[in-house]
Amino acid sequence: AEPLRVTGTPTVRVKVASTAADGSAVLFAKVYDVGPDGRQQVLPAQLVAPVRVDGARAGKSLTLTLPAIDHEVEAGHRLRLVVAATDLGYASPAAPAAYTVTVEGPLTVPTAAGLDTQAAA
Repeated sequence: AEPLRVTGTPTVRVKVASTAADGSAVLFAKVYDVGPDGRQQVLPAQLVAPVRVDGARAGKSLTLTLPAIDHEVEAGHRLRLVVAATDLGYASPAAPAAYTVTVEGPLTVPTAAGLDTQAAA
């Protein structure tokens, strides 16, 4: 297998349902590069995509747009999508709520062909 160059903004289609009184949800999405040994890193540079979803009491479909990436995924590595209800960089909601997130399609990642260069003479 060859390395894969991810260059651009990954997206994924999800359906979100919320039990919050106002029917909203605040979620945080991120992509990890996971090695064969299980070690992982958040792409890019620990960034997350915060998203507020209104009108989700009965469920609402939307496309999550994640932070732009320029990263080479080595052969044998996997990409992992994580959608969470909290993130250390943001305040937690004051009122309790339960969220259901269903992935409705694949994680789409833009790729670029590798470029071989020659040393300057």
